[in-house]
Amino acid sequence: SNFSTYDYTTFQTIDVTEQVVTNSILSLTEAEKPVIYFLLGHSELSLQKDITSLGLYLDNEAYTVQELNLLAKGAVPEDCDVLAIPSPKTDISEQEATLIKDYIAKGGDIFLTFETLAETVKVPNLQSVLAEYGATFENGYIMEINEEYCLENYPQIFVPQASPAHDITADIYTDSYMWISYASRITWQNESDLAAKNVTKETLLSTSDVAAFITDLSKQVDEALKTAKMGTHEIASIATKTVKVKDAEGKEIDESSKLVVCSTGTFM
Repeated sequence: SNFSTYDYTTFQTIDVTEQVVTNSILSLTEAEKPVIYFLLGHSELSLQKDITSLGLYLDNEAYTVQELNLLAKGAVPEDCDVLAIPSPKTDISEQEATLIKDYIAKGGDIFLTFETLAETVKVPNLQSVLAEYGATFENGYIMEINEEYCLENYPQIFVPQASPAHDITADIYTDSYMWISYASRITWQNESDLAAKNVTKETLLSTSDVAAFITDLSKQVDEALKTAKMGTHEIASIATKTVKVKDAEGKEIDESSKLVVCSTGTFM
């Protein structure tokens, strides 16, 4: 039934009847339901077993949710409103990277999450997609040293600092706590380089100013902390890239391609 979902963290059934009914009525008034495609083929978080509640909520909010094998399809579909890439554990191919860049060049929007990867796993093709927005995913994991924000004795599980200035995080900032674990971090080119790419960026989630970013995954924590990067680390951001596209009359106009990137996806 789409009138309830099950939270495997709290072991409770959640009634979403009101949400379903309200949004079923809403869907009747929508000329076209927005379509979200979830990328397949790289051990991403699965709508069938890992993020089933997310898929259900999106469906109940009058979105169309589909899965996408990009190599089989040969392009990001024209009706794609958001391409979701939820925590791939292996790299995409060069061909897939090219197809995603083509999608960006048309003003396509992307939601991308990462997890900490094994040291032997490299993702240069996915990194090349991030580079379109001036971003880089750094492999490793964060330990929050400020005890006010971390779980006792588990500094890798912590409450991030949410931006009060953006719609995506405003409610998290005011009304709730969001716990995340083993987050990696995102780094960005400087402002002038971002401007050269026609990109603006806003931070959504970050750490306190005394967090450690562990990069040496081969050592025990005490030893790895000796080479950790200390300070504030960016966990989630939204980037907007202005691209030139042609309208129906062939005139060149500005469109925006948005990227929401988060260096952990397990919170979903």
